[in-house]
Amino acid sequence: MAKFFTSGKKHTRTQFSFHQKGLAAELKRNSGLEYVTAERKIGQNTDGIESIPKSNRNKTTSAMQLTSASFSHKLVRLTIALLAFIGMSSGVLMAQDIDLAIRQDINNGIPELNENITYSVYLVNEGSNTATDIIVESYTPFGALGNITLSAENGTVSYDGGNGTVTWNVTSLAANDSIRLDISGDVLARGVFFNVAQVTAANENDTDSDPNDYQLFEDDIASTCFSVPILWYPGDEYTVSIPAPYNTGSGITWYKDGVDVTDPSVTGASVNPDSTLLIASPGDYTFETSVSTCPATGCCAIIIEQGPYGIIGDFVWNDFNEDGIQDICFNLSCHRMLCYNY
Repeated sequence: MAKFFTSGKKHTRTQFSFHQKGLAAELKRNSGLEYVTAERKIGQNTDGIESIPKSNRNKTTSAMQLTSASFSHKLVRLTIALLAFIGMSSGVLMAQDIDLAIRQDINNGIPELNENITYSVYLVNEGSNTATDIIVESYTPFGALGNITLSAENGTVSYDGGNGTVTWNVTSLAANDSIRLDISGDVLARGVFFNVAQVTAANENDTDSDPNDYQLFEDDIASTCFSVPILWYPGDEYTVSIPAPYNTGSGITWYKDGVDVTDPSVTGASVNPDSTLLIASPGDYTFETSVSTCPATGCCAIIIEQGPYGIIGDFVWNDFNEDGIQDICFNLSCHRMLCYNY
């Protein structure tokens, strides 16, 4: 079976296969050959040579032999030509395979609130053939970025403010070429936020990836992230889970400051039965799954920092009766009974 592709979808068709009789019939219909008898010419006859009256057979023998021999040579030549064309066509179909890849980076992985950051998404054609009708979608962290702006070296881009999806349409990308899309926005929230970009469609078959299948082990998808420190105060607890698309992995391990959270030496954090993490103290928290190792691949840590305390200035007063109102004392010892509300 041979595969061919249209608009990124796979189909199958049976390869060309002819037995001898069927091949001859196909040639007759398509090549314009005409069978000849001594009596008359028969155009486009698909049933074979017209029968010759018995009385005339001896008169037409030499003509028939000559015509038969001539046709046989033509048939052989056309058969060879057709088979060669089929072989070349098969080669062309196979040669249309492409190899697209996505790369991605960010200019600031630990920004401050309201700071502007930029994701750069690279579409790379690693194959030897031109790729056409390519669609790339980038899923920005909805609600964590505002004032989105887009800039593409090639193609057209659009942003869906309803779900944070950026759609990049590229008409063609030559072999061994690459183009870039920049996505910029203002940071609006604290936490860890991922941007995932992947090829969702292409006109040709990709040799090592299936478009729009969200599989991290393929090279037509990439993610990057940024982390804004989360403020912590005594008594605060946070429950966090593996973010998409990393939650498709298995064998999840959580780390606090590089140490396995299940290690007895680790305090202020614990792993729940559903593999979520309970955070109850400051630290840098990362995870590891079967599809991604955070420190090795540059995943962003969940950064928990001690939050600042408010101040009331340098003026402190006594409040012995705990009513929230300053108590004025008449002597330095300031006994409760000598204090009155101001």
